[in-house]
Amino acid sequence: MKKQNSILEIKGLLKQIDNEDTLHNVNLNFKSGRVYGLLGPNGAGKTTLMKCVLSLSRVNGGKIVFDGEEITNGQNFMKRGSIGSLIETPQFPSSYTVQNVIDEQLEMMNIRVGQTMLADLLSQMQLTTKLNDNAANLSLGWRQKLGITRAMCTLPKLLLLDEPFNGLDLSAVEQAKKLIVRGTCVVLTSHILEELQNIADHLYLVDAQVIKEIKDSELQDGIRDYYLKKFEKESGI
Repeated sequence: MKKQNSILEIKGLLKQIDNEDTLHNVNLNFKSGRVYGLLGPNGAGKTTLMKCVLSLSRVNGGKIVFDGEEITNGQNFMKRGSIGSLIETPQFPSSYTVQNVIDEQLEMMNIRVGQTMLADLLSQMQLTTKLNDNAANLSLGWRQKLGITRAMCTLPKLLLLDEPFNGLDLSAVEQAKKLIVRGTCVVLTSHILEELQNIADHLYLVDAQVIKEIKDSELQDGIRDYYLKKFEKESGI
């Protein structure tokens, strides 16, 4: 069996907000071709971790290494072109069409992709007939599809998806899942707990500033029961 290489390493990461630890001594090692799910309540630090990887939020300590090079706090910024992301609800300029959104992403990341591949991606996300539509006027579900497509159109080595299934109907969720597991390294969050368990090769609990892997033995009663036992006071599930 071919050995999988680490694509993202996080070493001793410390993130503080208002002098209080949001993430403390986080150590993670994510490999190519695997899907990692982050589980935790609102405000636990899941989105913050992704923003730190993208240098959208500065870290106070530790290292982030992507594809063999350190990218902590914006270092080696050109590596950013190999990371696709959907963070929070996608927003688009009011004058942009769907085609403009895709074209801008490819230009910003300085990436050239085959037109056949791009057409296939747009088709699978059912966006082919909407290329001339105003992106900002799309419904939540269509904006979510466009956000996922924008994140994936550059063929990234690392894909960060924050609540990618929000606003999608069941068929769209299934289609998105098929696309997500195409071989890159994926890190995602979702409040649809069963979908997260089904798609992820590894699950991590984000709680009390710490991130740790969840063992299979801890999920014998299902992911929903596990979550409720951990966060029954905070969750509204």
